Amino acid sequence: SEDIDVYSEEIDKAIENYFSNLSKQPELAEEENRLIDQLSIEEDADQDTVQETENPEEKAKLNIKTKDADATGQKKNSSSHFHIVHKGESLWRIARKYGLPLYTLTSANPDKATRMIRPGDKIFIPEKAGVYHIVKKGETLSSIAKKYKVNMQKIREENKLTSNIIRIRQKLFIPGAKPLPIYRLVKRKLFQWPIRGRITSRFGWRKNPITGKRQFHTGLDIGARYGSTIRAAGSGVVVYAGNGGSYGNLVILKHRGNYLTAYAHCSKILVKKGQAVRKGQRIAKVGSTGLSTGSHLHFEVRRGRKKINPYKVFQLTKKVRVPSA
Repeated sequence: SEDIDVYSEEIDKAIENYFSNLSKQPELAEEENRLIDQLSIEEDADQDTVQETENPEEKAKLNIKTKDADATGQKKNSSSHFHIVHKGESLWRIARKYGLPLYTLTSANPDKATRMIRPGDKIFIPEKAGVYHIVKKGETLSSIAKKYKVNMQKIREENKLTSNIIRIRQKLFIPGAKPLPIYRLVKRKLFQWPIRGRITSRFGWRKNPITGKRQFHTGLDIGARYGSTIRAAGSGVVVYAGNGGSYGNLVILKHRGNYLTAYAHCSKILVKKGQAVRKGQRIAKVGSTGLSTGSHLHFEVRRGRKKINPYKVFQLTKKVRVPSA
């Protein structure tokens, strides 16, 4: 009888453990899906023109704090407050608890928007639904109100403005507003190649270079120079980063659509479990750890538990909505 590649069993085990843990921790699944959706939005949209996809780190830098302001840069009021994250909570569950849309919490807590929340984290809870907006060069209170289709007087009252004068980088809360819409549909590749190199072994039956047996190879082997950078094939969350037995140093990412990608035999891992990564981000270095005959990347793709020929996913496209020019 034919054998399935013995090495793939170790990736299978890591993925099976991941799905098993996920079934026991629904809040983890919610946080991962939220992060993956957020990463996809940021990847798809023009970050310079779409408010909800601005870099959260930049947003945090732009917060203008005063002596009587809280962590959001807004003046404190009796209704707004902080929530301390407890075990088993996700941002989605916290939003539902306070009757707020998820986008209001991610807008109010930009530093939490693209990472997993943890017990002990402080989440700012706005008084009402809406979004935060960072004033850009050339914007006026009138143009912002028109953009969000919100009455200008309501914005003034909500932010305790005594006039229509606003300043660049000022943070405003837009009550009742939703993240700015995006308009144009374009096709983009779902995944990119994780590294450039020569394909030394394809997906399918082959003679195992170590055991000499005819076995099914469940991924692609891409030959590359030792220490070359391995990049994320798509935006997602790190669900495994560590020793993969025969696969050596192993990284597994979870993506939108229940896709998983695995990167094996790495010389060095550059990410941690639970970390959000963007398509093209550096995640590891090429190596020859585990059972390997030379420096290369073993790359696998799964959809759920099903093994997929990586060549096929590189052909996949998605329709994304981006701002009109």
